[in-house]
Amino acid sequence: MALVFLGALTAHLAKARWPQVVRRVATLTFTLWLALILLATLAASDSSTGGGGVWLSPGIDTLRASSEYVTPGEKEMVVRQWAANALMFLPLPVLLSRLRPGFSAMKCFVLCAGLGFLIESTQLLQGNGRVVDLDDALCNALGVGVGLALNAAATALVNRRDRGRVAAAR
Repeated sequence: MALVFLGALTAHLAKARWPQVVRRVATLTFTLWLALILLATLAASDSSTGGGGVWLSPGIDTLRASSEYVTPGEKEMVVRQWAANALMFLPLPVLLSRLRPGFSAMKCFVLCAGLGFLIESTQLLQGNGRVVDLDDALCNALGVGVGLALNAAATALVNRRDRGRVAAAR
């Protein structure tokens, strides 16, 4: 999260001086990030995991299960999976704001969170052992929300600095 915040802050500071460079770097990074997400989405699941099907909330069920049925390692794996799904979508709002400066936060959220639901739908249609998991899409949306908040904080910080400079110049 700190890296995304620092990246957003750096992009906001650099856009005044090098707008084309910031846009090109954002385009390249956004493209690579989407390619990575696509690769992760289309990769077949190891059939030995017994994957496949639709799970509405396996993570919550796993965390609530008594220890005689679920090991602490399984519960830890659920938390790591949730964190990975949120972190995967964290930078997308920052990158999208550099590509489309006038894009509203709501449009950005709907587009990026919609991508999470599209990924899960794609996995359902693939039928190659992947599990369609509502938890994944919700954690993706959470990552988008946190990314939007980090981007807004970076924007506010830069705007505050710029207002201070204007006031000092007067």
